[in-house]
Amino acid sequence: MTPGQASRIYKTLDGGETWLPGGDAPAHCDVRDLFVDPSAPDVVYASGIVLAPSVGCLFRSEDGGAHWASLTVGTGVTHVVSLARDAQDLGRLVVATNSGVWESRSAPDRIFDDRR
Repeated sequence: MTPGQASRIYKTLDGGETWLPGGDAPAHCDVRDLFVDPSAPDVVYASGIVLAPSVGCLFRSEDGGAHWASLTVGTGVTHVVSLARDAQDLGRLVVATNSGVWESRSAPDRIFDDRR
């Protein structure tokens, strides 16, 4: 990767034998961590270091990485160090950043419903 450019994300469907482009990576983000929701494998979170001011660097995709939505617009977060989903509350994502620990909540929906 060239410094100052957004990352590229690849995915595998066969346990790592072959790799395919995973769609456009989140804009303005040097991705350092990916988290796949174990109960909904098409839900992917990407986090890392921001490349453009006031953008943030935590994104969520509901289609396996083809499209991304920012979860940090306007928060001032420039580095996301790690992220994890709360096993006791599946709608809660805990995010460690350069400016503290943040919580992202999603309304209960099909994505976080493990009973399907």
